[in-house]
Amino acid sequence: MTDDPVAAQTARFGLSSRGAGQRSRQRRAYALAVRLLAVRAAVVFSIAFTMLGCGSSAPTAPTQAVEPSLRTSTAHFAVLATDDAVSVVPAVAERLEAEYGRVVSDLQPGSMPVVRVLLWANEGDYYARMGRDVGRVFRGSAGYVFHDNEVRVLVTSATPVNAVHEFCHIVSLHVNASFGNNPRWLWETVALYENGERLDPQSLAYLREGAFPTLVQLDADFDTNRMIYQVGYLLGEFIVRTWGRDALRRLILANGAVESVLGLDASAFEREWQAYVRRVYF
Repeated sequence: MTDDPVAAQTARFGLSSRGAGQRSRQRRAYALAVRLLAVRAAVVFSIAFTMLGCGSSAPTAPTQAVEPSLRTSTAHFAVLATDDAVSVVPAVAERLEAEYGRVVSDLQPGSMPVVRVLLWANEGDYYARMGRDVGRVFRGSAGYVFHDNEVRVLVTSATPVNAVHEFCHIVSLHVNASFGNNPRWLWETVALYENGERLDPQSLAYLREGAFPTLVQLDADFDTNRMIYQVGYLLGEFIVRTWGRDALRRLILANGAVESVLGLDASAFEREWQAYVRRVYF
């Protein structure tokens, strides 16, 4: 994230200087975090509990964090980890390589760089680095995209899954460089669907009661509404099964403009999605 979201592909934050300049850069970086920070629930398959918890963002001073170092390189990834995160490196590298071909084939980004995956096992170190990057800490996050070739991940019980989720975000940025959280509902939908992160709709009381969220509600920022992590897979499945896999890619290219891509306005799209979920799952 830099002043220009597109330039985030190649530029770093540069938050190391002090005083007013530092605070100004932090404010600008935070403003862009809403679009480009891919925040994750700490435990993917307990998302109904973790994502609805009390986590929130708060300002933080940029402090020194323990930095990961290179542990392994594969055909498509460089995995870096702190000393206390080394044990998860093989599983993360294996899962990323196993999913690489499928995700790239699905989304067709063109050429891809080697993706750097940075792992922290200590939550304090991870959040300290996040604070340095964006001048803000997003509690409850277990991963985020820093560039179009780098992700940062907190070690949890679902680290390989989370790493692939963030990789899906990277691939989608190589389809459309302006796609980061733009719109947020589709940004997360693509990653959740591509990563197979389906939460049983019958486990969600609001869906059982017919109170489906709108796209506007799902587009809210991380601290306001996290339901997208619960229903994003269902949105992706609905799009692919109704219009084909290429429709998902065309929506990425159009930044979620459902009317121009699918021929439905937002309200009609929501109604069709609700009918699909009721028909398939209830």
